[in-house]
Amino acid sequence: MKLLHERILVSISAEDEELTTSSGIILTEAIHKNTLKTGTVVLASDDVDIEVGTKIYFQEHVGQNIDFNESPHLLMDYDDIVALD
Repeated sequence: MKLLHERILVSISAEDEELTTSSGIILTEAIHKNTLKTGTVVLASDDVDIEVGTKIYFQEHVGQNIDFNESPHLLMDYDDIVALD
């Protein structure tokens, strides 16, 4: 896959998909909604300055969900990144 126009493909962190803490506390969606999502860059277009494997933070409801290598990923604009880790 070749990405165009300052786009990145992100593998979404598993902990962002769950609404239950490790101790079994179920978080309401209102609490979970206000947190940043995390993921790892899998692919990047040639015109963005980010390396594959970089952990990123982004808001919920950005990008498009797609299947890549038979697993769910997020295709998003580079400008939607809030922070790098």
